[in-house]
Amino acid sequence: MKHLFVRGAAILIGLSLSGCYKAGSNEPVVELTKPVKIERFESNKDSTPFQFLGEVSASQTTPISFRLGGEISKIYVEMGQEVKQGQLLAELDKSDYQLLLQSKQAQFDLAKAQYLRAKRMASQKLISKDSYEQAVTRYQSTQAELGQAKTDLSYTQIHAPFDGQISIRFVNPYQLVAPQQPIFNLVDTSSYEVVVSVPVVTAHKLMGREYSLTFELDGKPAQPMKAKLKEVSSQPDKDTNSYQVTTTIDNEEIPLLPGNSGRLTVHFPLESNALEQLSESTWIAVESHSQETVGELWVFDENTTRVEKRQVSINAATGKVTGLEDGELIVESGVHSLQEGQRVRPWTRERGI
Repeated sequence: MKHLFVRGAAILIGLSLSGCYKAGSNEPVVELTKPVKIERFESNKDSTPFQFLGEVSASQTTPISFRLGGEISKIYVEMGQEVKQGQLLAELDKSDYQLLLQSKQAQFDLAKAQYLRAKRMASQKLISKDSYEQAVTRYQSTQAELGQAKTDLSYTQIHAPFDGQISIRFVNPYQLVAPQQPIFNLVDTSSYEVVVSVPVVTAHKLMGREYSLTFELDGKPAQPMKAKLKEVSSQPDKDTNSYQVTTTIDNEEIPLLPGNSGRLTVHFPLESNALEQLSESTWIAVESHSQETVGELWVFDENTTRVEKRQVSINAATGKVTGLEDGELIVESGVHSLQEGQRVRPWTRERGI
């Protein structure tokens, strides 16, 4: 009888334990969703733009002149005309230079014949060494003079050194001109510049921070053109304490002419905007150096409602953020208690709290 009691008790205990196990195994595991404070990151905001008055000038303006003096016989282009590289622009009266060339040609022909004769006789020991050397010298001298005469004749014409536009014509046909006297001004119309004077602070920003430049003509303010920084003067103007900044204009649609006036606009990103948004509570770990700030933070994915650890760096000079895109959501509080891939939800302030 005692054995039956013990056996029945054992069966009851076993059934009880079995029931507990089954109930525990079927019970669903609930993943906790932690509330956290989340902020949307935006670093592409611009500060108030700076505007400076400027005047359009050609990147390359070259005075064209003859290397020789003389009377202009023909002018082939007019002011405002477009020309191509190598195009004939004007020429001098060639008469004197052609006569000089004929004279030098005759002297050369004679000296050459005498040189060849002296060379044959020298090979036969019929003339002295001095006589032969004199014939060689005359031959070489007249050869050089003939070459110079040919060059001078070619200098009676001037050609366009590059594609451009004749902006000014200084002379008329049949006018006597001196060597190197300007005949035309040739403007390179493929590239234009704008020179402006900017304050010291702005000049330093242009050399150290990110920026964008646009130029607007006074007559067409609704059609801004992109501009690029070419150079900044190394010394300020003593009277105005400003720096001269030269920019090139990227334009293929709006016709420009030297002397056109307009406004150069400089757009700077808001300084330290990224650092202001990424407060100390945002960083899991952070190190600041002279050149940049580097650290890790949590990025919230709205689709998966989970967090991802991200390494982010901020350039101290330009304020540029690497590793984080505009519009991404970052966790601002409780960052040290989170784990990779943990599910979270944005914390919202309830009424009265």
